[in-house]
Amino acid sequence: MAFVALLDANVLYPAYLRDALLRLAEAEIYQVRWSRKILDEMARNVLENNPDLPEERLERLVRTMESFPGSHGYGARAPDPEHD
Repeated sequence: MAFVALLDANVLYPAYLRDALLRLAEAEIYQVRWSRKILDEMARNVLENNPDLPEERLERLVRTMESFPGSHGYGARAPDPEHD
């Protein structure tokens, strides 16, 4: 069974790192998790730093990321192993 990792916006923002992490998840090395809030933060920062980027391209990226099974496993907060 693959382990689970919560990916924050800071690792999803750089394209090279996002690509590597998603390819590993696609290969079932681990399972990805992120919240809607995390995806929104990543998208906001990408658009802020790349104002010429077509919004459709970013929307396609977010849809692709949402297709990973179980990726929206957490709400706005990370799990707390002592209380969850």
